[in-house]
Amino acid sequence: MAKVTRKELLKQDDAFLAAASQSAQWVGSHRAPVILAVVGAVAVVLAAWGVIELRSYRTQRGATALEAALTILNAEVVGEEKAAPSATPPTFASEQVKWRAAEERFSQIARDEGLHGAGVLAAFYSGDLRQKLGDNGPAEAQLTALFEALQPSDSLFFLAVERVAYLQEGRGELKQAALTWQRLVDGTDAFYADTASFELARLYIKQGEAEQARRLLESFEAKFASSPLREKAADALAQLGPAL
Repeated sequence: MAKVTRKELLKQDDAFLAAASQSAQWVGSHRAPVILAVVGAVAVVLAAWGVIELRSYRTQRGATALEAALTILNAEVVGEEKAAPSATPPTFASEQVKWRAAEERFSQIARDEGLHGAGVLAAFYSGDLRQKLGDNGPAEAQLTALFEALQPSDSLFFLAVERVAYLQEGRGELKQAALTWQRLVDGTDAFYADTASFELARLYIKQGEAEQARRLLESFEAKFASSPLREKAADALAQLGPAL
């Protein structure tokens, strides 16, 4: 069996690219300039993960199962009359049917492998697909378990935290969403801690906690000197006006 790299898999329309798409949709619906950073963040995540081969997973069984699940996820949608989900390659009647079939495979991999090796990536895909299918409660539980099992320096940690925070904010739990983003802000080696700090400041402003937002934004340039968000952070700070 030929080696398959994550870079090759991530060239396709998978959960990571969906993360970028969903971030862009969030920008469109919320009109919050700070969220623009998320879209760029996902692109870098793709590059960061691209050099790691599937053969480095704990078991070849997990790698093989993951490839099979990705085949389902990337399958063609042809309508009810032509759908052949058991064919090679499979085809499906709708995106929702395909997502459900893929999610079941990813969930099984996550159960079989645990939250390491192939199971880590499978758990993210499972949570991503559950969210797409409207199963927000199970999606949040899956993604929360994932980021609690990972180190802050892991790029999947960022993606899981981001998704959970947006789910919490979407149902109006702003304080809980802020606590979720705080997991990245607290980590000195956290992947995309600058984006998390920016998002946390936005939530503070949204909750009327201007001084807490100000503290984050005032320290932003010194803490994240090379961040592409420095200008946006400075603009947000200027919009807050002078301290009381």
